[in-house]
Amino acid sequence: MKIILIIPSLDFTGPAKGIFALSKLLNNHFKITLISLKQNTLSKFEFPKNVTLISLEKHNFLNKLLFLRAYCKKNNIGIILSFCFSADIINLLLVKKAKHISSIRANLIKNYFCTYSFFGLFLAYFHFFIQNFFSDTIVMNSSMYTQVRKYSGKKSTIINNFIDEDELKEFYKKEIDKSKKISYTFIGKLIVRKGIFNLIKSFRELLNYQDAELHIIGEGPLKARIKNAIKKSEISNKVIMHGFMESPYSLLCETDVFVLPSFSEGTSRASLEALFLGIPLVLRDVDGNRELVQNNNVLLFGNDKDLTQAMINQSNYSRERKYRKNLLPERYMQKNVLNSYLKLLRN
Repeated sequence: MKIILIIPSLDFTGPAKGIFALSKLLNNHFKITLISLKQNTLSKFEFPKNVTLISLEKHNFLNKLLFLRAYCKKNNIGIILSFCFSADIINLLLVKKAKHISSIRANLIKNYFCTYSFFGLFLAYFHFFIQNFFSDTIVMNSSMYTQVRKYSGKKSTIINNFIDEDELKEFYKKEIDKSKKISYTFIGKLIVRKGIFNLIKSFRELLNYQDAELHIIGEGPLKARIKNAIKKSEISNKVIMHGFMESPYSLLCETDVFVLPSFSEGTSRASLEALFLGIPLVLRDVDGNRELVQNNNVLLFGNDKDLTQAMINQSNYSRERKYRKNLLPERYMQKNVLNSYLKLLRN
């Protein structure tokens, strides 16, 4: 069977890395074409041999639509799977005989509001409304399922997020070097929704109780403001801003705690990667984060005032262990996610 995967941009954000990983996951079972509607900065990645990559960044909306309609008809495309708003719109305007599937990757109301303010609420509700025209809608957790059901009236299919386990295996380190300074790591886009300023404030308070360091990995529009906040807090010697790292795993595999205080999150790929490498998490108690909790490996906090103590508690737990081990819950493992996709796509 032939499948088209459509995404607005192939860049280094979570959704793009997710669709790249999905194309690798499915390539032995389907003939896949990956469509980037706008920019493509992942071209240097080694795509599977039977995955066709097409970038339409130089086409206007009408030409994108005409090209894809002709491509679907010529290649007898059976399934069209789209990620994000603009890709969903294109999907619905393509050949009717194909199976049209939308993949929602986040809390639409919170994400759209953070990005577009009150206009974002209109976009979110409209995005929910158009789900009724898809054959299926994929969501990543029960929180997203409830939201889609509430605002569109449609039942969706939960397929958990996953990571490229083969890529990460070489970075796994069983031993814990307890002679090193305690370290915390944040990975994500530097935007308001990620709660980075709350993390900096909490880390400043934490230094009253621990000698620690904080690694911030990522780029974004708040980079200059974040640097200024770190400087004003007089903790520049304790915080390392790495910028974007194509492969942050050498650093991540040696950290004590991964911290992601986002106000909204689908199911963070970076969180799953940290768990796979044996790194405990501190996450805000929002959206589907509760579904990651297993034993003491994930510590949730509700209020910003609780973040400092949560980080301290989790670092103590991390250091008390004799060695690292894979902490990824079973349902997020590649083999189980693959089975879920095959069941949906072959039905």
